[in-house]
Amino acid sequence: MKKIPIKRMIAIAAFLALFILIVIFSGIYTEYIELREVGERFTEVFWRDFNVGVITFGIAFLVFFTLILSNLLIMRRNLLAIDSSFFYLKKVFPLVLISLVTGVIFADYTRRMVAAKFLPFLTSEWFNLGDPIFHKDVGYYIFQRPFYISVTNTLLAFGVFFMLFTALSYIVLYARFDFYNSKQLLKEKGIIVHQITTIIIYFLLKAASYRYAAEDILYDSGNEFTGGGYVDINVWVQFYRILPILLISIVILTIIFTLNSKYRYAVMTVLLYPTAILVVMLIAQTVQTLIVDPDEFAVEAAYMQSNIDFTRAAYGLDKIENYDFKVKYDLNGQDIMKNLDTVNNIRLIDYAQTVATANRIQSIRNYYHFTDTDIVPYVIGDRPMAVAIAAREITTERLDDTAKNYINTKMKYTHGTGVVMNPINRITEQGQPYFIIRDIPPRSLEGAPTISQPRIYYGETSRDYIITGTRDKELDEIETEGYTYTGSGGIRLSFLNKLIYAFKHGDINLLISDQISRDSRLLKNRNVLERVKMVAPFLSFESDIYILIDDFGRLKWVVDGYTSSSWFPYSQYSGSGDINYIRNSVKAVVDAYDGEVKFYVTDEGDPIIRSYRRIYPTLFEQSAFPSDLARHIRYPEGIFKIQSEMLKRYHVDNSADFYEKRGIWAYAKEKYMGEEEVYVEPYYNLMKVGGGKSEELVLMQPYTLLNKTNMVSWLAARSSPENYGKLVCYNFGNNENVYGPYDIENKIDNEPSIAQELALWNRSGSEVVRGNLLVIPIENSILYVEPIYISAGTEYGRLPEVKRIVVAYGERVVSKPTLDEALKTLFGVNRPTLVTTNEESLEDVINRVVDSFNDVKAFSKDADWENYGKALRELEDNIQSLKEKNEENAQIRKANETISDENSQIGEIPLTRQ
Repeated sequence: MKKIPIKRMIAIAAFLALFILIVIFSGIYTEYIELREVGERFTEVFWRDFNVGVITFGIAFLVFFTLILSNLLIMRRNLLAIDSSFFYLKKVFPLVLISLVTGVIFADYTRRMVAAKFLPFLTSEWFNLGDPIFHKDVGYYIFQRPFYISVTNTLLAFGVFFMLFTALSYIVLYARFDFYNSKQLLKEKGIIVHQITTIIIYFLLKAASYRYAAEDILYDSGNEFTGGGYVDINVWVQFYRILPILLISIVILTIIFTLNSKYRYAVMTVLLYPTAILVVMLIAQTVQTLIVDPDEFAVEAAYMQSNIDFTRAAYGLDKIENYDFKVKYDLNGQDIMKNLDTVNNIRLIDYAQTVATANRIQSIRNYYHFTDTDIVPYVIGDRPMAVAIAAREITTERLDDTAKNYINTKMKYTHGTGVVMNPINRITEQGQPYFIIRDIPPRSLEGAPTISQPRIYYGETSRDYIITGTRDKELDEIETEGYTYTGSGGIRLSFLNKLIYAFKHGDINLLISDQISRDSRLLKNRNVLERVKMVAPFLSFESDIYILIDDFGRLKWVVDGYTSSSWFPYSQYSGSGDINYIRNSVKAVVDAYDGEVKFYVTDEGDPIIRSYRRIYPTLFEQSAFPSDLARHIRYPEGIFKIQSEMLKRYHVDNSADFYEKRGIWAYAKEKYMGEEEVYVEPYYNLMKVGGGKSEELVLMQPYTLLNKTNMVSWLAARSSPENYGKLVCYNFGNNENVYGPYDIENKIDNEPSIAQELALWNRSGSEVVRGNLLVIPIENSILYVEPIYISAGTEYGRLPEVKRIVVAYGERVVSKPTLDEALKTLFGVNRPTLVTTNEESLEDVINRVVDSFNDVKAFSKDADWENYGKALRELEDNIQSLKEKNEENAQIRKANETISDENSQIGEIPLTRQ
């Protein structure tokens, strides 16, 4: 074989090293400039983490390099003392090279294991709550112990390597010298002392680690609860306390016996370790059988109570305000009038149907789409309302294949436009959401907030990077001649940046495209959730983000951030099994146009966020959450689902009920969207809770007893600025049988008039779809409301429309075209009522007709026949609405003229159909 010249090998090695360095540098450089693009102050996160990583790597490298080189030099000295024929050990450079490579590997391993835990360790905060076994503050377990464990595990891993590497090196090197007499190694004093030293170092580290093994019992899940029980504490903890002494004694005795050639005694001594473990296991089982099992509750009660107390504290369940809800069945018209804002905000159309309708009649173009709709509180026309809001985002996936070229996907189709907003309690004559913000450019009706900058460059579904400021303008539905981005977002495309990103993304067009100018910018990390994760990777975030309109008319995304831990002692792990402590301590606000990110601390009482605030002082805003957004925020579903799940069993606060599993709760069930039985999902509602004098947005979850259908409780999380995050739980009496949602579903099925109507629709070829059944507490009564949709026509363009509102109260169930008619039937409010001014005006309907007609012409011109058919049907619907509106206006004028003064004093229930 032809030998490769040494100079060529050096050149190849140098080239590879240079290539690796370039890749590493480009990764570090792009991470830095992308953080700087989000905000200059966020580079602090980069530099703080980078510096800690470099320092950790440097210290670890020096320690491991020194230990490994010293080890190799001792090995070299011992082998050369045996025979000078170990000539290949005379050169020190190979040993230095081996130490260098191994030191780098272990230093990088240490950096990854230890660095991220060092800063929280350095800024530890206290919870002022000690664990019941070792009496250490919870802050020790969350901030300090993870760092100690990571350091210990790193040293143990190195200790194993150190011990085995030394032994194997001696065996291999000596075997090369004298394979048939390898046993002579055991007679070489220098080698034996060296090997014994490595063994002692490892087992000293192992002995020290048993302290943490004892503490692990605080997280043991062997019982029916997390945390140590009687056997764990009184047997295993005591064993772990003496185990380090036992282990060191065994190691020393084994070494002594081995050096004195008493191998039998050495083996017997080694066997003491597994024997001791087996004996303790036998003792543990005996204690369980003779002491615990005969009187389990009395013996385990204290440990169960610790689990209850610490779990409730970890999930914030100990702060729940509990109220007795004594159900009465005397609700009347006056009560309805008294709680008008609650009644006015009963949701009449489900999320899925709102999104489907928005995509059909408000996407406007095939490259726009609505992914999600979110319920938030707004004041519309001086009246508090729960409204659904959805962002109209850009998508290039639905473009024709011939249009999916580089220019279009990266430079033309760059941004979404505006939002749609609809009150959750209002529907059109066609049974569809009534949009009070709609169209392009966005039109705000009836006092809805106006939008000053409707363009959405950073969104919920944005994924790919785009290029703005190119020689050609971007496609824009507001400025028909095109638009050029003027925001502060994006990375300047200098030659170095173009080169690096062309290499990173495999996009040669970034280098050669003549569309890119000196003003061009690369907009990266446009997905809002990924954008905030990049800045604050140590937080976890709610996946369901939502968009708001601030007082300046700008669109702002709100992302809820969580601090969490898996090291809260005695706290039960959540369903996912990875956390047992959580707080909604942060809210991030992202500008939809500029991509500007701001983090606000919303729970100063959380020790974890206080620690992070000390680590990254410029990351979090010093000011309070903006008041113009605070009025519209909501408690997030993510943490609420975790809390409501834990409450199923941990609503009890005493060990006796917990042990007997008395009154375990379950989520209520309903019939939904053709499914026979599904759990009720948490839902938002505007109502009074917790002694409040006015309605506020709350997130609700009804409960039944496990394997029962009667409702026993409902949990609500408050969202108003002054009560944000407070949990309220209403409990029904133990001797009361309150209908649960599934009971009402069965009553609906058994109501002859409703069943007959549904059967008639089914026979006519329409598909009947049942919406969410909502539980609405009013005064001390419970109202149940469920929309029923009819979906007719072919599969193409099929869209459910609300045709009936079913309302149940007590033993009565009614189904009417509107909520008002149902309430009038149930509560006798049967006099004519004033129609509110929150109606869609005749002018609005005319505008819809004009918009539909323009859509028909545009789609016809573009030969987009799919959307042409949709637009044509929408035009027909709007023309019909125009005719009905004329007739309706005439009826309203006549009705208002006949209203008596008496009825005016009672109040009014606004019509829900528009």
